[in-house]
Amino acid sequence: MIKLIVLDVDGTLTDGRLYMDDKDNCLKAFDVKDGFAIAQWIKLGGLVAIITGKTSEIVRRRKEELGIQELAQGVSNKVVELNKLLVKYSLSLDEVAYIGDDINDLGVMSKVGFSACPKDAVSEVLERVDYIASKNGGRGAVREIFEKLMKENGMWNKVLERYLNENENIKNVHDIFMRKSGDKVFLSMHIRVPKEMTVYEAHNMIDSIREGIVLDFENVKDVMIHVDYLH
Repeated sequence: MIKLIVLDVDGTLTDGRLYMDDKDNCLKAFDVKDGFAIAQWIKLGGLVAIITGKTSEIVRRRKEELGIQELAQGVSNKVVELNKLLVKYSLSLDEVAYIGDDINDLGVMSKVGFSACPKDAVSEVLERVDYIASKNGGRGAVREIFEKLMKENGMWNKVLERYLNENENIKNVHDIFMRKSGDKVFLSMHIRVPKEMTVYEAHNMIDSIREGIVLDFENVKDVMIHVDYLH
């Protein structure tokens, strides 16, 4: 089971472009959907590390914002940094996933239990990884890969349950079923609500939940919600 996901930055968490202003400040753009998935993984006990060859205050701030546990910048040998993480967290290589996009990521990718890349990674990486995202770097590729790993680890339903249980009228979520067709995901679930809730109120709540899930979980295309009333 994957316990640690290691990330590259430029071309993976970002689209690889650097934005410079007239005062030589360098800016990077991150995808909020990537951030959402990273934060959910961490909330459920997963480890995340960033290992990058460049040094940037923006990346440090992003690390703090998302609660990412480890950050190594200005790195010339990523394998050395990976080995430090293995020792610190008592992990084996099989418990590590790596997401990158360029040839300087190949050394780490060849060693870990699972390797992945954005759709627009260089050909040398595309030929060697275990999984290629359907999206480009900085455009939701990291989100897609994190979702895949969370589903395989049995964590995805817990993300959905937490999301749904934020509604005080939902007393329980159960029998969550997920069906995948290509890159589309279809969900079915049962929720328990107070017996005092009217049918009209229940339908309005379901519509709101369904809309929120489809907006926040990009691959989810339809959600069927069954209402059970508490007795």
